[in-house]
Amino acid sequence: MPNNPKTDWNAKRHPLLLMARLFIPEDSIDNNQVHISGDDAHYLAHVLRLGTGDKFQVVVPAAQEYTVVVEQISGEYVAGRIIHTVQRETEPQLVLTLYQAILKGNNFPLVIQKAVELGVAEIVPLFTGRTVVKLLPDAVPDRHQRWQRIATDAAQQSERIKVPQVHLPLPLGEAVKRWQASGSPGIIFAARATGSENRNLRNILTQLRPTNQLALFVGPEGGFSAQEAEIAVTAGLQEASLGRRILRAETAALLACGLCMYELDELVPPDETEARNAP
Repeated sequence: MPNNPKTDWNAKRHPLLLMARLFIPEDSIDNNQVHISGDDAHYLAHVLRLGTGDKFQVVVPAAQEYTVVVEQISGEYVAGRIIHTVQRETEPQLVLTLYQAILKGNNFPLVIQKAVELGVAEIVPLFTGRTVVKLLPDAVPDRHQRWQRIATDAAQQSERIKVPQVHLPLPLGEAVKRWQASGSPGIIFAARATGSENRNLRNILTQLRPTNQLALFVGPEGGFSAQEAEIAVTAGLQEASLGRRILRAETAALLACGLCMYELDELVPPDETEARNAP
């Protein structure tokens, strides 16, 4: 069979086109046929300008990833055929939940994006006493939808199989109760106010080993108040420090996620991951 000139041109001139990757619902696949419409079809057809014979990847969240070859493009509709099942080990074994106070400007979307890239499983936005951002009830649905879209885009970019859920915002007290109900170990990063002696993060994580779940609480600009920290520690959260320097809230969130992933062996090279998961 002769090569498709357009596919060959795309592969040579735009190799990233072959790496286009979309999350799709399970009902978009029927007997090895993939049917895509709406914004995703528009993206494939009009942004990437894929044509018949071009390839892209689709992910059924928390299930499987496939390579698909385009068989039909018509307006806002793309049909393709699955030609390969992709084996990818990108999901951490650690289920890490980030309880993050809402931050000003673009800092909260930044935290969502980078936390998803680092492997966080879910994000719970927090209202605290020092939260600067005041969301009116009518504004919450649109803001929440935007946050979830950022998480989805970050999951696609970082080749994750699961899309982390961004929950609706909660007051800190309700978030602590939610954490207690989960049964997960939890850590709060706060200015020293409770008199806790062991605030060394590495020591805390060593004591928690082995664990397959963990919750992190990170405050807003200005941090948690002394009263909030006291309530959280009384509820069972362990208080930890991120060092002697004062960090911006967004820096603290991402540093905390990265350090926990590293210390709990979730930032190892792919070959070591495969060896760890081998029977």
